[in-house]
Amino acid sequence: MLPLHRWPGVADRPAPLVALHGFTGSGEDFEALAPLLGREILAPDLPGHGEAATLPGPYTMERVTAALAGLLGRNELERPVLLGYSMGGRVALSFALRYPDRVAALVLIGANPGLVEPAERAARRRSDEALAARIEAEGVPAFLAYWSAVPLIATQARIPEPYRSAARSRRLRNRARGLAASLRELGTGAMPPLWRELPRLAAPTLLITGAEDAKYRAIAARMAGLIPGAQRALIPGAGHCAHLEQPELSCAAIDRFLSRAVPALGYRGVAR
Repeated sequence: MLPLHRWPGVADRPAPLVALHGFTGSGEDFEALAPLLGREILAPDLPGHGEAATLPGPYTMERVTAALAGLLGRNELERPVLLGYSMGGRVALSFALRYPDRVAALVLIGANPGLVEPAERAARRRSDEALAARIEAEGVPAFLAYWSAVPLIATQARIPEPYRSAARSRRLRNRARGLAASLRELGTGAMPPLWRELPRLAAPTLLITGAEDAKYRAIAARMAGLIPGAQRALIPGAGHCAHLEQPELSCAAIDRFLSRAVPALGYRGVAR
């Protein structure tokens, strides 16, 4: 069972948002978005992270999406808006393709549908295995010191306080075994590539990328050409973690998307 963090919303915005965090993160990371979106947010800790650090494996995509389906059922969430960031974006995309009738809209932030070429997937699996072994050998604090300096992650230094310090404290409470398992079983090299399935994605979809994240800008542009009706939002002054680096701009983009793309949800946006 996935541990769940929850923030209440405004009564006239009935469709809740289920948010999935990235690698080393926690559902609590989305606290910064709650006052800006004005809607109920439910954010689980994904396997190997936060309060799910010791959740029994395996952490395969099929099992994790099934666990998410169970969570939605237990909380009577018939068709929420599903938001996923990075690793959580891969889970959200996989869920939307496996359970198309259970997603009202999809917001993907810095998400990758996987690697098509077998040689590229194999190389990524080797890379993720080396990273997992490093976490197990050096421990979480040493790994986070290294990970925070990786260029893709380094822009998170601009996440505003108090959220940046709180997120770091949560990351330090992660366990080496859980993070290593999530890399080995939920990493980009381990997941089946979803590129060919994108044209059958039924939910209205928003692709968010930071303006400084060149790799994922290119991925999002390619995805937008394959997903029917997909919309894109480029967030200035942000890298890979756009929603936390620039929460106000990211939430404004989400507001606009939901108010225009899914008016049947009764979503009218937040006055700014």
